[in-house]
Amino acid sequence: MLPRVSIVTPSYNQAPFLEETLCSILNQDYPNIEYIVIDGGSTDGSVDIIKKYAHRLAYWVSEKDGGQYDAIQKGFAHSSGEIMGWLNSDDKICPWGIRTVVHILQQCPQIEWLTSAAQIFWSDEGYPINYWQIDGYSRNSFYRGRNLKRDHYFRFHTMQEVTYWRRSLWEKSGARMAVEMKSAGDFDLWARFWEHAHLATTNAVIGGFRYYGAQKSVDGYATYLSEARQVLQRYGEPVPPTPRRLKWNQRVLRRFPILGPLVGERSLQVKIDPQTESCRVYWDYIV
Repeated sequence: MLPRVSIVTPSYNQAPFLEETLCSILNQDYPNIEYIVIDGGSTDGSVDIIKKYAHRLAYWVSEKDGGQYDAIQKGFAHSSGEIMGWLNSDDKICPWGIRTVVHILQQCPQIEWLTSAAQIFWSDEGYPINYWQIDGYSRNSFYRGRNLKRDHYFRFHTMQEVTYWRRSLWEKSGARMAVEMKSAGDFDLWARFWEHAHLATTNAVIGGFRYYGAQKSVDGYATYLSEARQVLQRYGEPVPPTPRRLKWNQRVLRRFPILGPLVGERSLQVKIDPQTESCRVYWDYIV
């Protein structure tokens, strides 16, 4: 039997985007999805949209809550899937996204959480307008701030839209969201995941982030940065390499990949062969 995938969408007054988000999950080409929608008491017509698809949802509710991460926590409390993730109410994943995630996790039992190196940026109208690709993620570089836009060391965020994990990792990491946080609850969860497992990066395209002006991740980024730095302080907030050292390490790694263990950080990678669809898991090095 195919494993159940539990996906939670927290939402509050996102009617212009909500239906497209819901359909991006409900129209997946994977049959065993437990989809849960937690609405914070919207007054803009969102509830009518949710009711339209209620017969295809495992659970939904519309009531006042303590914010995004409280809603996600509430949703996961109603979930039972072996694989977990959440999708915010203005984002989308590709029709093959969940099937791809399951394919990798089934073939690679050593992987406990997974993200995509590729990130689509959707426009306000839902068109793919940009594309970004990261080289990978590593534990040490995460705690030094490589995935937090605060200084020269920043490479890219860990994108929640394309990140999924096994329930066993969720439970080992406390089975909780940081509901007290306003913006960086995802960053806090990733920090706790890193305590227990390496994040695997796949070359497969899974989904992406809708970019528009009036959104929490843009308007509230100062709050996100402040909260995320508090998270890093729990781990000693290790100092990133200097710009000079970073440039030198990048140059050495490009010219002499064999020196990766000396100048880089280990990054868990998984690639899908385009002909056989078999997965290959290996370690690469990033700076």
